[in-house]
Amino acid sequence: MEGNNEINILKWIYLFYKNKLLLLFFLVMSGLYGVITGFLEIKQYESVLTLVQNQADKQGSALSRLGGLASSFGFGGGGLVNETEKYEDFIQSRNFAEKLSEETFLLKGDSIPLPLYKILDPELQKDDSNFAIKKTNNVVGHMKENFTIEIRKNGIIKMTTLTPYPDLSAKLLNKTAELFDAFYRDYQGKKSLEMRKFVEKRALDLEKKLRLSEEQLKVFKEKNQAVVQSPRLMLEMERIKRQISLDMKLFMTVKTELEMAKINEQKSIPILKVLDPAIPCSSPKTPNKRLILVSSIAVGMAIAFLLVFLKEYYRKLRPILSKVFIE
Repeated sequence: MEGNNEINILKWIYLFYKNKLLLLFFLVMSGLYGVITGFLEIKQYESVLTLVQNQADKQGSALSRLGGLASSFGFGGGGLVNETEKYEDFIQSRNFAEKLSEETFLLKGDSIPLPLYKILDPELQKDDSNFAIKKTNNVVGHMKENFTIEIRKNGIIKMTTLTPYPDLSAKLLNKTAELFDAFYRDYQGKKSLEMRKFVEKRALDLEKKLRLSEEQLKVFKEKNQAVVQSPRLMLEMERIKRQISLDMKLFMTVKTELEMAKINEQKSIPILKVLDPAIPCSSPKTPNKRLILVSSIAVGMAIAFLLVFLKEYYRKLRPILSKVFIE
């Protein structure tokens, strides 16, 4: 059995030796393809920016409490909670992309700074009928394809981007963090304003209801001077008092939340703090020339071996086919 295996191995070695020119041809061609592809593919440079959510900013927890209060009254306040999870959606939004597209960057070797939309698409001109749409689409497309955010449980946020220019990757990340903080604070400010208006309206409604309940108790006592002599009247009066007590507690709670909402509306604390600013990368992230070369050679040799097997199989099958067709 071992002798047969050795014969088979020697047979295949001899077969590959016989087809050495074919194997060599595919080895050389696949290697050339890998080298050419590696050089022609556009280099992409990666930069990383590390941030942390500002612990001094208590707006999130306050908005969370206000959101819970609003939800209890049927107001859509639940969407204000856990806004951290929406960072990526904000950065990839069209409103943010429109602001970012007009930001200028001075690249190495250039004499004047260029807006981002011009760097991403040098052929885009302002006289284009769809200029506004195209410039925003270019930035949105870049942020979706080449921009990632990793949010960890400890509050550390890592932003990563890829561009064909090492200095652009770093500057784009730093500018994105700066713009995002202002953009997000503006968003939170609008949400705080909406919440304050809602709580203010609710406080006025509860105050009116409380006054009506107090007036009801006043009228009841004026009409029923001998209330202590009637169990039925005593029960009715206790019911009105309980309602007043409930309205008072609810009114005081909402008044407290209203003051919190007013404070939050006036806040201007940075949402994010930069721990490690982005710096230009010295070597490209892609293409990985070594991986491309190895992959190309592996695929080329696999095709060459397959052709050798098919050639040998056909050589063995040809006499049988000839005999069948002759008969």
